[in-house]
Amino acid sequence: MWLETSAMIIHLGISRQTLWRLRRVRILREGHHWTRKTPGGPRSDLLWHTGRCELALKRVPLSHSGGPEFPGQVD
Repeated sequence: MWLETSAMIIHLGISRQTLWRLRRVRILREGHHWTRKTPGGPRSDLLWHTGRCELALKRVPLSHSGGPEFPGQVD
């Protein structure tokens, strides 16, 4: 199932900033975990695949604060 960003952050229980970070560090990859609602529209809203994102998050090490651990992150 595909969800818009606002629904996905609620579904995953993470912040919008964390979702964007996961995308930026390529834990969540375009075309597999997320896609643009309007293909070819650089400012298009994004859609996220629930199952694929859930699996990816299970593979991400957790920081001391309980959230995903990112390179260079300080708790």
